[in-house]
Amino acid sequence: RLRPALMAILGRKMLWPGLAFSGRDWAGSRTFAALRTRIAALHLIEHLTRRKVAGAVAAACLTLLVIVSIPIARMDLGVGFTTSLPQHNPVARSAAAASAAFAPGITSTTTLLLEGTNVTEHLAELSKLQKKVEKEPGVAGVVGPGQNFTQRAYNVVLAKDGSAARMLVVLNHDPLDAVAIHDFNRLSSRLPQLAADSGLAWTKISIGGDTALAVGLVSSTGTDLVRIAIAGILVNLLLLVIFLRALIAPLYLLMSSILALTASLGLTVWVFMDLKGEQGLTFYVPF
Repeated sequence: RLRPALMAILGRKMLWPGLAFSGRDWAGSRTFAALRTRIAALHLIEHLTRRKVAGAVAAACLTLLVIVSIPIARMDLGVGFTTSLPQHNPVARSAAAASAAFAPGITSTTTLLLEGTNVTEHLAELSKLQKKVEKEPGVAGVVGPGQNFTQRAYNVVLAKDGSAARMLVVLNHDPLDAVAIHDFNRLSSRLPQLAADSGLAWTKISIGGDTALAVGLVSSTGTDLVRIAIAGILVNLLLLVIFLRALIAPLYLLMSSILALTASLGLTVWVFMDLKGEQGLTFYVPF
């Protein structure tokens, strides 16, 4: 997609100094012939075909590709559709205003649902759990039974039949970004212990919201990516073996292709996460 776009923008200039060279046939010009003669006089091809020189060049290229691939270890995936929009976009501006007035997670809260027989009668325990959740890292605030000053059930945070209580958790980051996903996972793993410490170990705890959906999407993306990578490597290796009628050369070619791919992803992580300070990459970028 990039190359056709560049060709449309640059036109003949993209072929400089070929077709754009004063409208003449550059390949057949005297200047090109002289340049070709000078390059040939350097015997670059002969030098590169020597084993020691070729080995050094290959080692240098491999080292560079490996170094550039290292940032992949820091790659975080998110579903940040809002944060990836231009700043002047109305949706991005609305999200920024809501974040400034409240907290980034206010645009899509995470819901905690506690179910159990007559759980609404345990208002003190529910309020204690709410306070504990508020103190967790990445949580900006919680709305729940602690703000239900009338202690009556209106099917908002307390069910009228007494079987369920709800808390709305506002995260401290964009609810679909990688940091919020990490905060969500940490909170999910901590909830059973927090409930037990609050005297609500007997309740069934469910957690939902857009961040929960983002967690599932990112998790399935990672799993699918590994599966697709293995299948792609095996198919490419098989095709190379068939076409080249060899075993060693296809392994080298495949290794170089994999390193080129990991290097491109490593550069992407370095530019957008390290230099630009983005919280993560959108989940479909690795594909």
